[in-house]
Amino acid sequence: MARGPDRRRRADARPRGEATAVDDPFQGLELAVAAVREALADLAGALRPLVDADLTAGTVNVKYGDEPLTAFLDRYVLGHKAGHVEQLRRTLAALAG
Repeated sequence: MARGPDRRRRADARPRGEATAVDDPFQGLELAVAAVREALADLAGALRPLVDADLTAGTVNVKYGDEPLTAFLDRYVLGHKAGHVEQLRRTLAALAG
């Protein structure tokens, strides 16, 4: 089945910042840094209201079974973010040569 014109991705319909990252890498980097800072601020805002009782609350993980919320946060929030930081460090090191 042929794709109609309404289903094609327009050249100017790139995600926010993508065109800039390609056209001007330094401005793209600034946008990426701003986006990371915004995402971390959002995460801090979501975590800030938690109290000790919240952190010890039980959760049920499909793979690991019953565990406290701290295990979920360590694995899927903090650990996930740390993995991205390491990924960025490796990328920057490779670019530096």
